[in-house]
Amino acid sequence: MWVFFKKCPQIVDILPTAEGQVRPLTKLETQQQQEVWQQAVEEAGGKVPTGRVVKDAVQKIMERTKVLNTYQVGEVCQILTKDNPELRGRAAVWQLSVK
Repeated sequence: MWVFFKKCPQIVDILPTAEGQVRPLTKLETQQQQEVWQQAVEEAGGKVPTGRVVKDAVQKIMERTKVLNTYQVGEVCQILTKDNPELRGRAAVWQLSVK
């Protein structure tokens, strides 16, 4: 995780101070992590952003890059909750794809 900070000299002065600031970034690719961290720092007024600010910035970029549903009507699929906080508590649930 710290590798991406080394690749970002423009933000190297502002590093996370808590795990809660870094954890939301793990859902993203390295380039997106850099972009989100920079946005979070800007949103925090050039200071170390809170975990909530970072999490909100991650959510914004994830909404922008949503993957389309590739399932066909009638297909059975398993719900994976890893990258979607709205699905917490529904791990290992199977669903039938309907219109």
